[in-house]
Amino acid sequence: MLQNYLKIAVRSLLKNRFFTLINLLGLSLSMGAALLIFLYTSHELTYDTFHSKSDRVFQVKGKMNYGGMEMQMSGMSSMFGPRVTEEDPRVQNSVRMINPGKTIIKNEQDEAWFVENAHFVDPSFSEVFDFEFTRGNPKELGQPGKVFLTPTMASQYFGTHDPLGKTLYYDRKYPLTVAGIVAEALSNSSIRYDMLISFQTLETIDEMKGTLDNENVSLGSFLTYLELDEPSSKAQVEESIEKIAMESADESYVLDSMEDVYLGGNDVFSPMRIYLFALLAIGLLIVVLALINYINLAIARSTARSKEVGIRKVNGASKRSLVFQFFLDSFLIISIAFTLSLILLMYVRPYMISFLDKPLDIEYLQTPIFVGIVAAIFIGSVILAGSYPAWIMARFNPVSIIKSNRTGGGKNSFLQKSFTTFQFMVSIGLLLATLVIIDQLKFMKSQEIGLDKDQVLAINLSPNKQPVGFEYMKNQIKDMPGISGVALSSLSLFKGGYSIYFTTVPDTDEQISLSVMNVDEQFAELMGIEFEHRFEEVPLRGNLLANETAAGRLHISTDSLSKEMAIGPSVARIAGITKDFNYSSLKNEIQPMVMEVHSDTSRTMIEYGGSLYVKIQEGTDVKEALAGIQAEVDKFQPDAPFDYYFLDEAFNNLYKSEERMATMLSGFTFLAILIAAMGLLGMITFTLERRVREIGIRKVLGASGRRIMLMVMGEYFVIFVVSALLAVPAAWWVMENWLTSFTYRIDIGASQAILAITLALLVGFGTIGLRTWRASRANPADSLRTE
Repeated sequence: MLQNYLKIAVRSLLKNRFFTLINLLGLSLSMGAALLIFLYTSHELTYDTFHSKSDRVFQVKGKMNYGGMEMQMSGMSSMFGPRVTEEDPRVQNSVRMINPGKTIIKNEQDEAWFVENAHFVDPSFSEVFDFEFTRGNPKELGQPGKVFLTPTMASQYFGTHDPLGKTLYYDRKYPLTVAGIVAEALSNSSIRYDMLISFQTLETIDEMKGTLDNENVSLGSFLTYLELDEPSSKAQVEESIEKIAMESADESYVLDSMEDVYLGGNDVFSPMRIYLFALLAIGLLIVVLALINYINLAIARSTARSKEVGIRKVNGASKRSLVFQFFLDSFLIISIAFTLSLILLMYVRPYMISFLDKPLDIEYLQTPIFVGIVAAIFIGSVILAGSYPAWIMARFNPVSIIKSNRTGGGKNSFLQKSFTTFQFMVSIGLLLATLVIIDQLKFMKSQEIGLDKDQVLAINLSPNKQPVGFEYMKNQIKDMPGISGVALSSLSLFKGGYSIYFTTVPDTDEQISLSVMNVDEQFAELMGIEFEHRFEEVPLRGNLLANETAAGRLHISTDSLSKEMAIGPSVARIAGITKDFNYSSLKNEIQPMVMEVHSDTSRTMIEYGGSLYVKIQEGTDVKEALAGIQAEVDKFQPDAPFDYYFLDEAFNNLYKSEERMATMLSGFTFLAILIAAMGLLGMITFTLERRVREIGIRKVLGASGRRIMLMVMGEYFVIFVVSALLAVPAAWWVMENWLTSFTYRIDIGASQAILAITLALLVGFGTIGLRTWRASRANPADSLRTE
């Protein structure tokens, strides 16, 4: 019996090749896209879950209300973890971590590299987390001067030689003995490292000793993780921390589950979660669009198969057997489409890995969450695709079917129009969302940011306690052909590096926070930062420049005398007010910023490191200029690698995630429109086949091809209008909420909505018009000769 049903199902697919092709293309493309989305989101949603204690490990986050501004911080004092572990029995263990940032690591052959992820960690690191130590005993992290390297770093520093027992030099002078090898962090780990250095080593590093001075339970510089006895102890431990930290009333603390750290912690509506759930929704919508095509075409073909059903009912076929037949039809076509989608997924995966910069390991195809999603898509598709057609066919009256070949399609027609309305609605909504994201990206990249980022090279300078020859190096570079200026700053523009200080507003008791960057006298001019006001009586060197926002918060006006203020341990005067400029992403509001213009740049700044900015003139051979600049920098710091970036590229990199979102959404929008257009093509083809005699009669009676085309298109116009009326407000609301995350943003206008509707209209009515025009060109004699 099953073999007979299978033969009928295969025969039905082959008999209607055009409709089978539309269904296979739509279903395989949509399922392939959905599986790709679910593979990516599975990777993102499983961050840090590979740790066996992930449900019991929490990261401590702090909040500070200072100067009317709430600041969220991840750094805790050095004694925070040990004190809380000692005083609260629910805390079983703690881990402290600190990454001082980019530093130079030198091997025994005096070869040097910049390293960004060198973490100082407690010996408990190996007990709380499940990172694999492949060689050596992780307990050696309890001894000073010990380091564990990843295989990549071990190969870089020592080649094919055994690294164990060898010596590396942190910051070129502090010896570290290689105690073992730690496996690379998995791609879905929020903790990334190149090397793990024992925590006690901090006591031997002059620049880092100060981080250990604070013995209070308070904010500081260390990432702190707590291992609790039970996940449910979180609330009690948070209360316990508040009691231990009573001495600081302006600070509060929360615990973020290890599994939630990457996704945005306790914030249910974090940008990362919204982004991932939006992608999941798009994946499901695309599959639904393809299933609608299948159901719509199945309903349209119900008349053609009605006699088959009627005869089988007359011959004794039960309703159950008819339902089984139609479910088998849907199972067969979805099985073929699903197989094709898996092949498509394996083909596209390498390109997506490159595009997303995520590994999307094949192992994720075997994870329970991904297998569950795949099974749900497959079973759900079979049920959705087979249920309604089976129900329609099984309820037909066999006598009326055989007599009139009618199926009572009024209700079916309404359902088909509803499905088509939904497809248009999704297409218009996705188009509008894509246009808004693209316009917002263009706006941010073209926005005036208050400084000149073009043709500016930023060179990383490592800390140098004896910066002999710095001024000579600056002058040599400045005098090179094609170089228009050189300046220095502690801030790596668009990459961070500024400090936060709290100061008192002059003549008041009000406290505010300031972003502070150290610069030389040439910085403002080189970067094209304009002055709002210059206090001529105050020399630039050794004093401060405040941006407009800082001047407003400090109550400094252009018609008042320059005021004196404290920045950390030093006191200086305001020498000028600059116009506001963006030194980070335009997603962030410009903060009060003060530039400290040092009187002795080489002595004060270079010993802590910074960035040298070189302005290259238009038309200059950049490669040649780079070679000359590198030669001079290498003379100044011969044991440090030449590390540089261009400001315009760094600025564009700030919006990589938005660019990826725009590209992905554009691709999925195109796919959604393609699937909807294919379904529309199938529907209109079937409709025209049923109305071929009507069209023939109209042509004989004098109707032109244009009039016939407009008649058919008019029937779909109402559907399109309803779709637009539903789609535009919904998409508008969603994108307005998305835009609230940007300080500098566009306003959604009628032009974007009109463009989205127009594009959807062109695709939809272009499909209908071309197919109708072709049908109207047919010879009416061919359709009427049997009448």
